[in-house]
Amino acid sequence: VMLNASKPPFDNINARLAAAYALDRKSFNEVRNLGLMQVASGPFAEGSVGYLKDAGFPQYNLDKAKEYSAKYTAETGQPIEITVLSTPDPSTVKSAQFIQEQVQKAGIKVNLKTVEQAALISNALGSDWNAMAFRNHPGGAPDLQYVWWHGGSPVNFGKFNDPEMDKLLDAGRLESDTTKAASIYEDVNKRFGSQAWNLWLNWTIWDVASAPDVHGVMGPDLPDGSKPFPGLATGHPVSGMWVSKG
Repeated sequence: VMLNASKPPFDNINARLAAAYALDRKSFNEVRNLGLMQVASGPFAEGSVGYLKDAGFPQYNLDKAKEYSAKYTAETGQPIEITVLSTPDPSTVKSAQFIQEQVQKAGIKVNLKTVEQAALISNALGSDWNAMAFRNHPGGAPDLQYVWWHGGSPVNFGKFNDPEMDKLLDAGRLESDTTKAASIYEDVNKRFGSQAWNLWLNWTIWDVASAPDVHGVMGPDLPDGSKPFPGLATGHPVSGMWVSKG
């Protein structure tokens, strides 16, 4: 769930933490995904640079959710009320309704609105929204995420302007030492955990159907002998594919 940090309520960390603590992601995964997916600890899935088993993202705690919701109201004089956008796909709507039911238990009023996929992206580019169901960040080199997260980028859809995040992303882009770079992106992961710029639900499972005689779907081994990145969300290379003849 992507949050718009450029306007109330999610420009306030108390509102973001209230929503994060109110969301029982394990229950969501069991009910909406039949337990088939893995609950995400952050933007980097296992096998990606920057992955952490626990990046510090808030775990479900309704009491803490109510506490942060009350803090927001005490600071602003307003209760938290949001509109969540999603596509009209029936399955997506049911997921949004599940989230609505959970988050409202923390005293957050949640309105639902559906828009077509193209309109959803147009809304994300603008600022007249609070939260939306979104899928992004398919893995690979973490620097590929720079445009989505750096402050001021036109496709930083969440519109958060976090100097610490910018500093880390700039450092990661310049670091040639792979071990040091991994540590930097782990810190990016932790920053998402502490600031709750997004509400991470689960990592998506992708698969490619092919005939038994088709090989090399993932691409050729890399020059250093390591295996290619297994993520397929943005497609897969054809340079290493070959067909065996029986």
